[in-house]
Amino acid sequence: MKKMFILSASLLAITVAAAPQQGKSPTAWSSIGQNAAEQRYSTLTQINRKNVSELHVAWTYDTGLKGGSFEATPLFVKGVLYVTTPKDELVALDATTGKQLWKYDTGEPSVRTSRGVSYWPGDQKNPPRIIMGTAGGLMIELDAESGAPVDSFGDHGRIQIVEPPPEATSFRSGFSETSPPAIYKNIAIMAPGTQEGPSHGVTGNGDPRAFDILTGKELWRFHSMPREGELGSDTWGAPDGWKDRSGPSAWVPISVDEQRGIAYVATGNPADSYYGADRKGTNLYANCILALDATTGKLLWYFQMVHHDLWDGDASGTVLFDVHRNGKTIPGIAGFTKTGMMFILDRTTGKPIFGVEERPVAQSDVPGEATSPTQPFSIKPPPIARQSMTTADLTTMTPASQQACATEWATAHNSGPYTPLSLTPTVAFPSAVGAANWGGASYDPKSGYVFINTSNLGVLSYMTSSAGGGGRGNRGGGRGNGGADQQNAGATPPNGGPPNGAPARGFGPPPNLGPPMPYRNAAATSRFIGPDGFPCQQPPWGLLTAVNVNTGDFAWQVPLGNYDDLGAADSNAPGSTNSAASSTNKPDTGTPNIGSTMVTAGGLVFFGGTLDNTFRAFDSQTGKVLWTSKLDGVGYSGPMTYMGSNGKQFVLIDVGGPGNLRSAHNHATESPEEIVAFELQ
Repeated sequence: MKKMFILSASLLAITVAAAPQQGKSPTAWSSIGQNAAEQRYSTLTQINRKNVSELHVAWTYDTGLKGGSFEATPLFVKGVLYVTTPKDELVALDATTGKQLWKYDTGEPSVRTSRGVSYWPGDQKNPPRIIMGTAGGLMIELDAESGAPVDSFGDHGRIQIVEPPPEATSFRSGFSETSPPAIYKNIAIMAPGTQEGPSHGVTGNGDPRAFDILTGKELWRFHSMPREGELGSDTWGAPDGWKDRSGPSAWVPISVDEQRGIAYVATGNPADSYYGADRKGTNLYANCILALDATTGKLLWYFQMVHHDLWDGDASGTVLFDVHRNGKTIPGIAGFTKTGMMFILDRTTGKPIFGVEERPVAQSDVPGEATSPTQPFSIKPPPIARQSMTTADLTTMTPASQQACATEWATAHNSGPYTPLSLTPTVAFPSAVGAANWGGASYDPKSGYVFINTSNLGVLSYMTSSAGGGGRGNRGGGRGNGGADQQNAGATPPNGGPPNGAPARGFGPPPNLGPPMPYRNAAATSRFIGPDGFPCQQPPWGLLTAVNVNTGDFAWQVPLGNYDDLGAADSNAPGSTNSAASSTNKPDTGTPNIGSTMVTAGGLVFFGGTLDNTFRAFDSQTGKVLWTSKLDGVGYSGPMTYMGSNGKQFVLIDVGGPGNLRSAHNHATESPEEIVAFELQ
C-alpha cells in the first residue's frame, strides 16, 4: 500500500491567529526546541565566530547522580532555568549563577528518560506554570515561581495519563511521557512513548491527546492506532490486527505551527519492532508525520516515512521553516527517521517539495513475514547516513576490529538499504540506535540551513525461533545496552542468543500472554562493532550535515567527533581546551552520537553528544570546528543559550552517559550527571 495524504481544505484554508502570550521573546528559551517550531535557534550574537574561542566554564550544577543519560534541555524564562534531572525531579536554577532556587520531586519509583518540561506563560487571572510528564504517566503542573503544585489542575496538580490494562489480562502497559507537552494557547498536547514489544497492549495508550492547561480536562484524542472501521485499521492485518495492540509511540517533541494552529506529531515503529507477521500491511499511523488541528485533534494529513517497519525505524523529529523556491515561499517541515532519511514537505498539505519515490527493497526470508515491496526515498536531500556496506568498507582502523569484524562479516550479508534481518546473520544500517535520533535538528532562518547530527552504526543480528518464549512477540537484546530511545525497559532474557556468542539482553514480556510469535530478533541492539568498541566499517562514524532547505542539497557535511585514541585532528582547534594534542594528521573519524544541535545568529552550531566527551562549536556556513571543550561525560541533551542578568550570554549543556551508547567506544562509564554553563572570559 502506498503512502496516502488526507487533506481538509476547509481547515487548511483557515489561518488561526495565535493568542498573545506573556513571557515569550526571541531571546527566551521557553520550549525545549526554543520555539514551537522546534528550530533550536537563538538570535543572540554576543558569542560569535570571532570570539567563541574565549568560552570557558562559568558554573556547574551537580545533580548528585551518575552514569545515566541526562537528555533534558533546560528552559530559560525571566532569569530562571527549569530542568528535569534523570530522576524526574524538577529543578529551578538562577540562570546567572547556577544556584538552586527550588526542587520538586515527583516521587516516581522507576524512571526511564525525561527530555525536559514545558512553560505556559499565564494569563490575566493565572500566573505562569511549568508542565511536565513523568515515566509513570503523570502530567504535573507547578507554579513557575514557587514550584508548588497548581491545586486547580486535575487532582491537586496531577492527572493520570496512562490507561490501565483491562482486567483479567497481563498486558504490558509500556508507557512513558518522554518528551514534554507542546503548548498551544491554553492547550497542552502530549504523546507518549510505548513499548516496542510484545505487541499485545492497551490500544490507545499511544494516542496523541490534548488537555486544558487550566483544569486538566482532556479536550481531544487522535487514534494513532486506528480502531475498527477507521481509516487505516485495515493496514494492520486481518482479522482485527489493530485490536489489543500497543503503540505506536510518539516519543519525540511535537512541533506546532502557531499561526495555522497545526500540531505535528512524529510517530514511532509498530510493536513488535522486528517481526510483523501479525500486522501485514503498511501499519498506519506508525512511522508517520501527523498534521493535527491543534484545537480539535482532527487529522489534516499524514505522511508515512517507513512502511511495515522491521528495523526500529522511528520518526525521530520534525522542524518547521519556510522554503524559498522559484520565487515562492512554501511553508515547510522536515521529518527525520532513524533509518537515515530526511523528507522535506509542504506543511500545509504534506506533499513532498523536492520529490519522493517508492523504490524496491530487499525482502525477508522469515516465514510468515510480509515485507513491504517498496520504501519511500527522498529525491532531495539524499540519505543523511550510511544505508549499506560491502567488503571494501570493512574497518582497518585497529588490528582488533579489523580481524574480528572481517570474521563476523564473512558469515553475514547486507542487501542494501532496508535490508531486513533474515534467518542468517544480517548486517543492516542503521542500527537500533538510529541514524538520526530524538534530538531532531536545528534551523537557521538567515541561511536556510537545517543542521542534523547522525550516527553511522550498523547492527548485526538474525531472526530466530521463539520456541519457549511468550506473548504476541518478543524482543531480543544484545551487546548494545538497550534501545536508543529507551522505551525498552524490562529484562527477561529470551531463549537462544545472538551470533558469535555475544551475551543476550532480553526484552521479554510478562507471563501468560498467550502463545509467542514464531520468530524474534536474536539480538535487537547488537551493534556491528569490534571488541574495542569501534564500528566495523570505515569511518566516518558520525556526521554533522547542513541541508539547504531552499534547494534540497547538502550545503556541507563533516565528520562529527573524533577518538583521541586514533588521532584527534580537531584537538588543536582555536581555543580548544582539549588536553590531548594529536601528533598526526589523521582525519576525524566521527563517533556515534545522540543529542541535538543548536544554531545561533552568531554563526555557530553547538553540539556535545559525541562519544569523545567533547563540546564543539562549528562555523554554521562551513562546518569548520572553531572551539572545543572536554566534558566529564556525553552531552546527550540539546545545548541552549540565553542572556544572564549580568549582561553575558551563556551556552549551557547537560552532561551524563554514556547511557544507551555504552557498548560503543567510550571511556566515561560512570559520568557525573551535571549541568555545565559556559561564558566568554
